[in-house]
Amino acid sequence: MENIIESNRGKKQLILNNFKFRIGSSNKGLIRWWCTTKNCTAKVYTDENNICINNTDTPQHNHGEYSCQALKKQVLNTACKRKAIENVSTRPKKIILTEIAQNSNSSDITINDINRIRKNIYENRRKIMPPNPTNIVDAHNALNSIDVKTKHKVKIFYWSMMKKKI
Repeated sequence: MENIIESNRGKKQLILNNFKFRIGSSNKGLIRWWCTTKNCTAKVYTDENNICINNTDTPQHNHGEYSCQALKKQVLNTACKRKAIENVSTRPKKIILTEIAQNSNSSDITINDINRIRKNIYENRRKIMPPNPTNIVDAHNALNSIDVKTKHKVKIFYWSMMKKKI
């Protein structure tokens, strides 16, 4: 059974018999997938529709397969991180609960897993959001860099306020 998921870094991964593969190369309609474990030399070939072309059931791995629970956690984690970046104003708790409700395979998620997912959400949001200003000059500069205007095209924050030291 083949399945395409998103890795923690946003790349495609192929799941085949509870082993993870990353894209190696593509040539003439064939895609080569390498095992994600560094020292493993197993590879799989698929076509454009991600249908496995090899005649062998499982390539030779030098490590054990991933548990279904670990794969489910990765799917939940990447879905939550993607939604957190798309909806910056939504609380992490709401994102996590909606993803758990939508994902029927998430019955064995623990509190520690939820805490890790929440931490990952905050870290990903921190990457796209500007840092908090440390002093008033930085705050005024940040406000001036944002071009906020009313519906009558009047700028809301004026530089003259900075000169008055409000």
